[in-house]
Amino acid sequence: MADRLDSLLLALKRQPADRRLDQLEPRVWQALDEARPAPGPAGAGFALRVSAVVGALFLGVAAGGLGATDSSSREDEISVFSIGPQLAPSTLLEGRG
Repeated sequence: MADRLDSLLLALKRQPADRRLDQLEPRVWQALDEARPAPGPAGAGFALRVSAVVGALFLGVAAGGLGATDSSSREDEISVFSIGPQLAPSTLLEGRG
């Protein structure tokens, strides 16, 4: 098998090259440049993205601010370390909760 492969490679080496490969890379880069789409108006897309980010940021700040003021005014919130007896087992069993 190796002898047959060697003889085929020697026969291939004796044949002249069917193509020149010295300018292959520049032709590939030229074909890639031609296939690449032309840059469009980036200003409109960029402005739309920036306005969406600013709008989302404003909405998040507004919702966070409203949530922060709302949570500070609630006094019936349950805390693990609170002293309030409303959830004590004795209160719940007696029906006073």
